[in-house]
Amino acid sequence: YALGKIYSDEKNYDKAFMMFKEFLARLEQEGRKKSIAYGNTLQAIAFNYVQQEKIEDAFSYYKEALAIYETLPSCKEEKGLTLIRLAYCYENKNEEDVKKAEICYEKGFKIIEKVQQLELVEEALAGIIEFFTRNHNPQKRRIYEDKFVKLQTKKATV
Repeated sequence: YALGKIYSDEKNYDKAFMMFKEFLARLEQEGRKKSIAYGNTLQAIAFNYVQQEKIEDAFSYYKEALAIYETLPSCKEEKGLTLIRLAYCYENKNEEDVKKAEICYEKGFKIIEKVQQLELVEEALAGIIEFFTRNHNPQKRRIYEDKFVKLQTKKATV
C-alpha cells in the first residue's frame, strides 16, 4: 500500500495501480476483503483515476469502497469521505446526476459532522459550499455557510 502511495505522489499511476492491486490480492488471500485497509486501497485507486480525469473508473472504485465501509461499524470518517468523493464523481460524470451528487454530499457531510474532527468538517463544508455555488442553489449554500461560520466561531473559542 505504501509503495502505491509513493508512486501515486510521483504521478506514476500505472505502477501505483500495480502495487495497489497486489496489496488487494494479498488482503483477499488473508480473508480481509471486508476491511478498512481494503476499502482505503480502493479509494486510493479511485483517487488516482480522478487525478487522471477518468471519472467513470473512479466512480466504480468509490462505490466498491463504500459498500465495504457500510459493512464495518468503526469507519464513519471513511464512509463520509467516500460519499463526498462519490458526489464529486456523480457531478462530473453526467449532468443528469447532479441530484445524486447533492444527496451524496449531504449524506457524507452528516456523517463527517458527527466525527468531531474540526479540520475534516471544515474541509467537507468547503466542498459542499462550492458544490451549491457551482450548481446555483443559494438557499442550500447559505445553510452550509452558516454551519461554516458556526464552526469558525467554535474553533475560535477552543
